[in-house]
Amino acid sequence: MKEVTFYSPDLPDAFDGYRILQLSDIHPEAGKGTERHFRKPSTSVTGKCRLAVFTGDLVNSRADELLEFMPVFAQLKARDGVYSVLGNHDYGSYVKWENEQARLANVDSLIARENRMGWCMLQNDHRIIYKGTDSIAVVGVENSGKPPFPDRGDLPKALQGTDGMFKVLLSHDPTHWRRKVLPDTSVQLTLSGHTHDMQIS
Repeated sequence: MKEVTFYSPDLPDAFDGYRILQLSDIHPEAGKGTERHFRKPSTSVTGKCRLAVFTGDLVNSRADELLEFMPVFAQLKARDGVYSVLGNHDYGSYVKWENEQARLANVDSLIARENRMGWCMLQNDHRIIYKGTDSIAVVGVENSGKPPFPDRGDLPKALQGTDGMFKVLLSHDPTHWRRKVLPDTSVQLTLSGHTHDMQIS
């Protein structure tokens, strides 16, 4: 784990010292006994951070890869919630499906399983976190990448209703920041994944 201190004059006073845990790109190897490697990290951080975020690629391709890991990942808790976004692998684009309906059903299944773990999937939308009379916005977009990676992020839609707020953006692909976040928005902090290695083996 790496700890980074972030400073911004826009951060509301009530959020001074606010701790966010970011996880990304786990790509678990289902059926290979790797589940045990996640137990200690998942339980050791519980309660130490106010907010936990997952910035995409929870599976390699298939939602079923998550099944044996769900009890462990469900232990990840934070007082202000656990939020996640989709990464390029989460769309199931790297395997051959019977048809497009089957691929979309796989994505829906992954999202449903994350929700069952207590995670809140942000798909081009946001949530407001309150501390006293102050608040910040946690904004999440679908994957916004350059080809061959999918570009499904809708940043204007996700940011609607956050004007004047301090914003934490979850966007899987870090190239999104220079392409669209920096030139077109007032987002103060962007958290991304995609550029490995977060795999545990």
